[in-house]
Amino acid sequence: MKVGDYVRTEISSLNLQRIGKIKKIISEDFIHTDIGTYDKENIIKSSPNIIDLIEVGDYVNGHAVKMIKEDKSKIDIGEGEDYFWLRNQDILSIITKEQFESIQFKVKRIRSNIKKECEKESAIKPSGYKGLIEKKE
Repeated sequence: MKVGDYVRTEISSLNLQRIGKIKKIISEDFIHTDIGTYDKENIIKSSPNIIDLIEVGDYVNGHAVKMIKEDKSKIDIGEGEDYFWLRNQDILSIITKEQFESIQFKVKRIRSNIKKECEKESAIKPSGYKGLIEKKE
């Protein structure tokens, strides 16, 4: 690992992985990146090419990664008419699947709380939450 390389980090207690760029090697055991300071034990992968750190399920430029070529030269993005390949130089943003899942969980929790509130008010059909609101008479 050297300054300028990209790293995929893991915070196991949060089941969270992030991708950042090494800004400074602090010591034999610690590095500082643009997303924080990490113990080298928390580095899953490092590479001068950001494409090497991407995994199937991550989101690149807002699209889910479906496949990565074995030689890591391109990644397959999208489906149907939105299907295309990206190369290393095309990558503008990455959200790891773990980051996405952590955000998604919060959304589900909020929807669950909304559903509970609606049920308290008897505002939805008892057959299940479909987003349909019905006034109680």
